[in-house]
Amino acid sequence: ISASGMLRVDSDDVYVLSAELSLDTVSIYVNSFVEMNGAESFLVNEKDLTILSSRDTSLISRNINELDDDFMKGVAQRISSNELDMAEISGNISVFREVEGTEWMLVSFIPSKTVYQDLDRIRNVMVLFGIVSVLILTVLMERIVHIVIRPVKKLTNVIKSMTDGDFTVRSYTKSNDEIGAMGRCVEKFIDTMRGMISSINGVSDTLHDQADSSRDVSGQ
Repeated sequence: ISASGMLRVDSDDVYVLSAELSLDTVSIYVNSFVEMNGAESFLVNEKDLTILSSRDTSLISRNINELDDDFMKGVAQRISSNELDMAEISGNISVFREVEGTEWMLVSFIPSKTVYQDLDRIRNVMVLFGIVSVLILTVLMERIVHIVIRPVKKLTNVIKSMTDGDFTVRSYTKSNDEIGAMGRCVEKFIDTMRGMISSINGVSDTLHDQADSSRDVSGQ
């Protein structure tokens, strides 16, 4: 980029000042702002959409609209319509910044997958955590069924059999929790009822014998 100007002094002499700035130097400045891995930046004239600086030197001095690239066409469309908010264009998250005091626009972009890879990693960790949690919950439910529900169901069946008059059932409970205490109480109750039934049977036999004796006496 060349620039020149005239400088007048008190004398009649006229001086000409000129300077040249290489676009390669501009490219160095532009790319120095890139801090994320996989990210790129390029400088474009927002009036005529000419690329002034890019890491790809073959793009310098070319018009964005002349490029056969969907991303570049999307960038040109947003610059032309003055839509300069952060946007995802053709799989790239893009940010637009105007360079103050110039007609230049700094366009920075990075592939969306690079940005989302951390989110994908977190998602995968959460999915794995969910699967492990479901497995742990399944094991806990099986243990609860085995330790709590199954003994309660067995004890319920024993009590139901007792209600129907069957005192030959047994309640085998080895646990030391409240269910185990209930099972032992039921077992003790069954033993007590068996003793009472045996006593009643003994008394019944005695009464039966006495009735037979009384019948014989009455016959005599």
